[in-house]
Amino acid sequence: MAKSLGQIHTANFEYTGAIASGQKVLIDTNRILTEQLQHMVRHGVYDKCVGMDLNISENGGSGGGVSVSGELRYFAPTEGRCEAFKHAFQAVRRSMNTQGINMRGNQNYDFRCSMFDLANYENGGDFINAATYDGSNALALVSSTTSNGVFNVWNANVQPSQTTTPTFSKGFGVAGNTDMGDATDFVLNEGELWEGTTAPVAYGTPESIPFQIIWEPGSTNNFATGTFQFRPDPALYIAIMTGQVELVIDEIEYHDGADQVKIELAIYVAGWKSIMGSRHRRRGKSSSSKKNGGHKK
Repeated sequence: MAKSLGQIHTANFEYTGAIASGQKVLIDTNRILTEQLQHMVRHGVYDKCVGMDLNISENGGSGGGVSVSGELRYFAPTEGRCEAFKHAFQAVRRSMNTQGINMRGNQNYDFRCSMFDLANYENGGDFINAATYDGSNALALVSSTTSNGVFNVWNANVQPSQTTTPTFSKGFGVAGNTDMGDATDFVLNEGELWEGTTAPVAYGTPESIPFQIIWEPGSTNNFATGTFQFRPDPALYIAIMTGQVELVIDEIEYHDGADQVKIELAIYVAGWKSIMGSRHRRRGKSSSSKKNGGHKK
């Protein structure tokens, strides 16, 4: 029997207007869920996404068509990314305490950072209550300005243990191959898989789901595939850090007088889980058998 994920919430997002190749739209799923459920769904969580439906069609009544290809991008909650988010929040919280601010006194406050700089998005002005540290610049998970990026600041303090191509040992000489100069290290095309860092890195390249949509209702073939559906395994989900999804328009073509689009995205969420806990697990109490020399009473 398949595992049950429980109740599914639907976060509906809509954007209308002219949009061009290379432009981006930010979907703040947790804000939508907060408004829908009338209680705070914070950014310090990852959403359990069980599916997405994306529809793009012509807007404005011209009867024309549109062809779009792009990506739905998100950050998975890796250890490095979660640690970066927690440390940035702690820095802001300490500064608020210094100024005598009761962080919990305002029910509308949450530590909210966009995926990338708000200037990157066509709807960046809709991102409300953006977190800031200096009072002027909004924080982002990844920023073109290092001091404004949650991941950027964290990574600047992570030191690599290995900075060159790794050297693999040739070990002992074996029968028939005692010359270590001719011995093999059992590895070809040596390279660096990771840097062996002192702490996990918060990688700033998001995960992505590519899509392609064609809407041509006025063509002779009446060709239209206006909806893209994404579904992970029915018993599983994808984890979306802070609940944010970035819609990137890689290429777009308008046809037959169309000059605007209507973008509709439904994100299906089967709950969420906090990322604010400690990365170090607490050791449990010793069992009674250990207390008694490995023997039960």
